Amino acid sequence: MERNVVFISKIHSRSIKKVDKEYGKINKTIQINLNNYRCNTENLIEEYSFRNKEAKKLQIDQIDMVKAKEMCYCNSEREEKIRKWCLAINAKTSEELSYYLGDIMSKEDKEKLVEKV
Repeated sequence: MERNVVFISKIHSRSIKKVDKEYGKINKTIQINLNNYRCNTENLIEEYSFRNKEAKKLQIDQIDMVKAKEMCYCNSEREEKIRKWCLAINAKTSEELSYYLGDIMSKEDKEKLVEKV
């Protein structure tokens, strides 16, 4: 996790010029880690963030792709979509890829993706 904080901080710091002193102009920075090993204790997604009163400024999402393989369903629609994407990314055949993409992509986009893979 420490390495991820260094990477996201470096990217975040580049979003403002050295001469600009209006730090409020810095955009939100999100880092998404797709880990194909057990990285979270219980959850599919663990979110870490640095924030002020108004909003999050930095966010790191750790996604446990191994946990996604072990789960049958999720408690939220967002997690279910992420679980399906994890399964699709790890698909071994085009049939398996098509199955996992199921309802998370339009039929046309799914066919294009499966064809290219």
